[in-house]
Amino acid sequence: MHQDGGPGRGALAGLIGGAAGLLAMTGYWAMVEGVTGKDPREDAQKQAKAAGRPLPAESSTAKGGRLVYEALTGRKPDEKTANYLSWAFDWSYTLGLSAAYGIVRGSVPLARIGFGTGFGTAVWILGDEVGVWLLGLAAAPARYPAEVHAHSAAGHAIYGATLEAVAAGVEWSLEGR
Repeated sequence: MHQDGGPGRGALAGLIGGAAGLLAMTGYWAMVEGVTGKDPREDAQKQAKAAGRPLPAESSTAKGGRLVYEALTGRKPDEKTANYLSWAFDWSYTLGLSAAYGIVRGSVPLARIGFGTGFGTAVWILGDEVGVWLLGLAAAPARYPAEVHAHSAAGHAIYGATLEAVAAGVEWSLEGR
C-alpha cells in the first residue's frame, strides 16, 4: 500500500479509525460488564481495598486530565469538569496515537501487523501497562489482577483492529480523489 495522499490523508484516516476504535473498545468493556455482571476494573478496586492495599481511586485518564488542568489553571477542577477532563484526556491521547498510526501505516507495512492488533497491543503494553505507571498515573501493573490485564489486552486489540479496518476504508474511499 502506498499512501499517495500524503500524511494529511493518513492522519485523517487514523483519526476517524481511532475514534471508531475507541468506541469499539468502550463497547467491549460494556459487553464484559453485561456478560459477567461486573466491571473487572471496579472489582479489582474492591478486592484490593478488602486486602488492605487499595488501588488509586482516580483512573489514569482522570488523573492525567486533572494534572493538565491544574498545571494550566492553578486550581482543582470540580467534579463535573473532572469527568470532562478524563474523557478529553483519553480521547486526545487515543486520537493522537491513531493519527500517528494513520500516517505511518501507508509507508511502513510492519505497522499494520495483525491487521492493527499489533499496534493495539503495543499501545496496551507501552501505554496502559507501563506508561501510566511510569508517569505516576496508575499503580504498578503487578498490583492489578490478571483478569484486568487480559480484558485490557483484548480491548486494545479490538481498538487496533477497528482502527486499521476503518483507516483502510477511509484510505480506500479517498484513493484517486
